[in-house]
Amino acid sequence: MDWTSFHDLTDIEGFEEWLNFTVSDLVQVASVARTLEGREVRILRIADPSTPGPKKKIWIEGGIHAREWISPAVTTYLMHQVAVSPEWRDILKVTEWYFVPVANPDGYAYSFSSPRARLWRKNRSKNGPSARCKGVDLNRNWNLKWGVGASGNPCSETFKGKEPFSEPETVGLGRAMQRVGDIDVFITFHSFGQTVLYPWGWTRDPPANVKQLSRLAKKFNEGVKAASGGRTEYEIGGSGPLYGLASGASDDWAYGALQVPFSYTIELPDTGSYGFLLPESEVSKVVVETNSGVNCMIGFLTNLGPCARNNRSKFLGFRG
Repeated sequence: MDWTSFHDLTDIEGFEEWLNFTVSDLVQVASVARTLEGREVRILRIADPSTPGPKKKIWIEGGIHAREWISPAVTTYLMHQVAVSPEWRDILKVTEWYFVPVANPDGYAYSFSSPRARLWRKNRSKNGPSARCKGVDLNRNWNLKWGVGASGNPCSETFKGKEPFSEPETVGLGRAMQRVGDIDVFITFHSFGQTVLYPWGWTRDPPANVKQLSRLAKKFNEGVKAASGGRTEYEIGGSGPLYGLASGASDDWAYGALQVPFSYTIELPDTGSYGFLLPESEVSKVVVETNSGVNCMIGFLTNLGPCARNNRSKFLGFRG
């Protein structure tokens, strides 16, 4: 596995198994759903059993939209760094992590199947007898204010499904999150736009703890700017005000249904020049910068590392 190119689902699942084998004391792999086409939706839990709890719980979701290939790349890189990098060792002692590298395995596999399928967004559910309009937008299918800004047309890219939680992927992931319970930070990686979005998506009204959400989001931006030498910067704001109203997203459900205090959608680079077709030459830069941003967020939250609240030194040149 490398982070200089995009990898298909077979490569990613092989990497998950390799990580589980080589760092078996820290990594556990579980399947939480079986898709229509028979693929597993997998979660990797990373935690240090040698340190006592309670610990902050961090949930990282990648690949819910098939065409956004940079999302699984970032998620797998971050997963690898948390498990093996000395930069994360102190933080790992006080946290436990749940990674979903590819939340939409059927759609992701299909997007690799041919050039015509490259920009596929949804899963591959059958919407009635016709095969012409397959798929549900899994990020419009979560059960919170379901239906706002989403489509009821099965042919639409934003088709919300027949009902909330109609899809095995969202059902399995939702139940797994409920079992974990008391999640402190939820992040779902998307592309593109270079923004850190917090709830709500279904209204322009700000959430109750908007100041705290914005403050932690700024720490992500600080880490990214440090790793990029100031060349990369993210816009921060509410999903609804910045991107238009849309409900049924996983970050809103985590925040509203599970009461996760810090819930974000991070729209990865770029800002539109390449869009969903980010070239492979950009992968290594994006994964390193994003890892640094998340490290700064969680370091601030746990008061550890260069972004700790009691660390007054500048972290110029810090790379997570």
